[in-house]
Amino acid sequence: MWAYCPLSIVALEGQHSDTVRMLFSKVVPNLQVYVPPRPLLTGEALDPRLSTYLVMATLNGIGWSIGLITVATLIFRKRDFL
Repeated sequence: MWAYCPLSIVALEGQHSDTVRMLFSKVVPNLQVYVPPRPLLTGEALDPRLSTYLVMATLNGIGWSIGLITVATLIFRKRDFL
């Protein structure tokens, strides 16, 4: 089973290509989370749960923001740029 990753356009060949794709898909955020479900976009949903979609997308964005700020803080903690 192929994991979604932007590198799927590039033809990676060899025995380690699946490992590289899986690692890349774990590191890069899945932006498909921010696309609303099709019935919600077209108005076909009988009971659209826009609030559920917005809460999950917001939590995902906040989680990635906190994670990236934490990593940046750890990397640049001991650096002296002056």
